[in-house]
Amino acid sequence: MPGRHANTGDYRYGFQGQEMDDEIKGEGNSVNYKYRMHDPRVGRFFSRDPLAAKYPHYSPYSFSGNKVIHRVELEGLEDAKFDMQIDWNTALKLAGDDATTGQVVEKYNQIHYSGTNQIKTELFKSQFDHYLPKKFIDKYSSYEGGTLHLTAQEALDTNPYSVAIYQGKSDKKWAKEKENFLNEVNSLKAGESKKVTLSVSGKSGTQGTLGQFTINFEGILTRGDNNEWSFEGTMQFYDKWDFDKKDKGKRTSGSETATDVGRLFLPGKGFEILSPKIKVKQTSKDQNVDWWDDKEIKEVKSNAA
Repeated sequence: MPGRHANTGDYRYGFQGQEMDDEIKGEGNSVNYKYRMHDPRVGRFFSRDPLAAKYPHYSPYSFSGNKVIHRVELEGLEDAKFDMQIDWNTALKLAGDDATTGQVVEKYNQIHYSGTNQIKTELFKSQFDHYLPKKFIDKYSSYEGGTLHLTAQEALDTNPYSVAIYQGKSDKKWAKEKENFLNEVNSLKAGESKKVTLSVSGKSGTQGTLGQFTINFEGILTRGDNNEWSFEGTMQFYDKWDFDKKDKGKRTSGSETATDVGRLFLPGKGFEILSPKIKVKQTSKDQNVDWWDDKEIKEVKSNAA
């Protein structure tokens, strides 16, 4: 019978513990989920499912995928088992009120699949004997994101191949790198100096670490007589470590295959990598930046290579 229930006007929550909105449609006729409003009279939401593209087999307005007996509704996104509801509520709290749909889903995946994810992480780490790939995989699977700052020793242990301030390791970028450098040199007269910022492509010999990355130079460029020049400043390694699809040529074919596997099976969140700023010098008489003069760079392959 209408109006016969144990609720009081001071209690704001209704079906599935969601907050009710009784002001417009009357008592119990509108339930406020995080992402949509639900009308329990017709068992439908007022607006489209934010994840509609992920579930083309469902109506974008359905509740719990029309499985109202053995399923619950995940905040207006999708249907789930009861244990998933617990993890989902935890994810909502941890993600915060201002979190986007994607951020909440990411937090839920981290919680709900934590046991399985740990197994996958250990399997991926088992493909490497070197400590750095293991460290990067742990960072990725932690969902922390952000920036990982390498120590000077870790930067060396990536085994970066030598470069010049005007030419890196990617032949597809040589022309542009050389052009940028010459533009800076030609802007100076003999005896003049200026502060410059330049970048070249780098390549790491330790698989599973930096791969193809960016080396940023910052310092003082001086032009001498007879087109001679000298540079003194710092260099810093930069990379984005993830399993995202890259444009053709940004990874080797072998690396792209490995990242395809990672993208399919290892959940996590990408992060940036920065080395310390390393003091370097180079002159027009040198083939490479001086940091490599006393370094022995080697190739360290994974167990799957």
